[in-house]
Amino acid sequence: MSAYIQFFIGHKDTFLPIGTFSRNNAIYRVFDDIAKWGKIRPIGEPILDDVEKITKEFINVSEKALARAEEEQGLIAKFNNSVEDKMEAYKDYSNYISEIREDIEDFKAAQQYLWFLRDILDSIKGTDFNKDPYLYVGVEVEGTVEELI
Repeated sequence: MSAYIQFFIGHKDTFLPIGTFSRNNAIYRVFDDIAKWGKIRPIGEPILDDVEKITKEFINVSEKALARAEEEQGLIAKFNNSVEDKMEAYKDYSNYISEIREDIEDFKAAQQYLWFLRDILDSIKGTDFNKDPYLYVGVEVEGTVEELI
């Protein structure tokens, strides 16, 4: 069973959902230690700053792993193994490289969603909305407003 992380815009006692992501999504992964189970918590610029740093680091580490895997895949031809062993190793590296590329794309998509959240926060600066928390996040959130916070 997959859990879902949910994002909301909240003002007074109204919460509008603006995003839901499953456990296998990069957004879930970077907010995993921040979001509460069954409850919502406000997120502001400091949290977004931290999550953006985590996302950038995931991308950087993945790009380095990709470069290393591509380099190692290129060395397979020099192995002192049978053609079948080389073909199997090449196939394994190809699969691994594909997984890394997917991770990079997932984290880049997460980065764009974080920019969207930051745009929301930036757009309310200097307004009455900025006086109260405005963005919220939670995991498996259900219930009335009083139960959520």
